[in-house]
Amino acid sequence: MIKQAYLKEEYRQIENFLANFGLRFDNDVTTSFYMEEQGQIIGCVCIAKDIIKDLAVHKDYQGEQRALQLVEQAIKKIHSNGYDSVRVFTTTSNVKIFESMSFSLLASANQVAILERGQNDIQATILGIKQTIENITGSSVSTLDVGTLVVNCNPVTLGHYQLIEYATKCHDYVVVFVVDEDLSYFSFKERFALLHLAMMSLPNVILVPSSKYIVSSLTFPSYFLKTVEERDRAYAMMDALLFKDYFMPLLHLRTRYIGTETDPVMVLYNNTLQHVLQDQIKLVPRFLMNDVVISASLVRSYIKEGRIEEALLLVPQATRGLLRMIAYEKTKS
Repeated sequence: MIKQAYLKEEYRQIENFLANFGLRFDNDVTTSFYMEEQGQIIGCVCIAKDIIKDLAVHKDYQGEQRALQLVEQAIKKIHSNGYDSVRVFTTTSNVKIFESMSFSLLASANQVAILERGQNDIQATILGIKQTIENITGSSVSTLDVGTLVVNCNPVTLGHYQLIEYATKCHDYVVVFVVDEDLSYFSFKERFALLHLAMMSLPNVILVPSSKYIVSSLTFPSYFLKTVEERDRAYAMMDALLFKDYFMPLLHLRTRYIGTETDPVMVLYNNTLQHVLQDQIKLVPRFLMNDVVISASLVRSYIKEGRIEEALLLVPQATRGLLRMIAYEKTKS
C-alpha cells in the first residue's frame, strides 16, 4: 500500500531512505509518497508542483513494479492539483520506467535526466515564444540575427542595462528571458515591470518570461537555494543542455551573453554554460561604478537597510520612480 507522508517523522524517514541512494530531499518538495514493508520504507517518490523527483526503490524490491506504482500515484496527485503536464527530474537508471509511461526524454547527463509528458511541452512553449518574436519583428526568426540573455534582475541595475545594451549593438534583436519563478525578493511582476521600463530606450530588445525550462524549479533550483553540491552541477548541466538543444536552434539564437560572477552558484552556472555552449556564448566583464561592481544584491542590501535613495543610484533612471514605490512598500512590512 502506498502512503502519503504528513508527519515530520515520516519525512525524516524518507530523507534517510533517499540518502542511501545518494539523493537529497529538496526544499521545494510539496508531497511525498512511500511504501513500507515490516515498518521499513522500501520505496518513495516526491513531488514539487508538477515535477516528479526523488524516485527510489530498495534493491530487494526492484523489478516488482513498485517504482511504476509510485510514479502512477505521483502523476495522479499532480493532475488532481490542476496540472495537465508532468515533468521528471530523475537518475538515468529510471529513464526506461518513465519512457514506458509515455514520457519523452529532454536531456541527460551526469547520471541524471529530465523527461516530460503532456500537451504544454517544451516544443509548444518555444513555438509560442517564436510567434511572439515574429509578431514583434514582423520577420521570421530564421532571417534575423538574434542575441539572447537570461536574467533575474532582482531588481534590474545599471549593470544589467549595460550588459543588455552591449548585446543590442551586436545583433538585430536581443531576446531577454526573464526568470519567472516567484522565489526572489522582488516578484516576477515587479521585476518584469522594472525591466520593461529600463528597456524602453533599447527598441531592439524583446522581453520574454523564461518558462519552466530556463532557470526554474525543474532545471536549476540551486539558483534559488544557493547551494553548490554534486547534484547542483547536474542541475546546471540540464539547464544548459535544454537551452542549447532546444531554445537556441528553434529560435535561431546566435549568441548568449553572460556577465562575470562571484557568487559560487552563478560561477558554477556560468562555467557550465561556457562548457556546453562554447562558441555560442560570450562572457562580458561586470560593469563598475566608482570601482564597485553594480549588483542587484547591493541594491537589495541598501533597500533592506532603508538606504533607498542610495539604491536608486545603481538602477536605470527610467525605473527609479517605480522602484522607489516598491522599495518603500517592502520596507514597511
